[in-house]
Amino acid sequence: MNKYGHWLLVILVGFSLIPGIYYFEFTLPYVMAIIFGVIGFIAVLYLSISTQLKQKNKTS
Repeated sequence: MNKYGHWLLVILVGFSLIPGIYYFEFTLPYVMAIIFGVIGFIAVLYLSISTQLKQKNKTS
């Protein structure tokens, strides 16, 4: 994978949340899906930031 591949994963996960929010219905399965989606997005974002910082420190 290239140097910025982890950011592509963040964008992909972020775009996958858009239909879930757009077609949101206030039922338990939808609420749970949005909660797990947001948790997953935050986890991928954290891993991408930590990967970027490790790459930055490695090259410096």
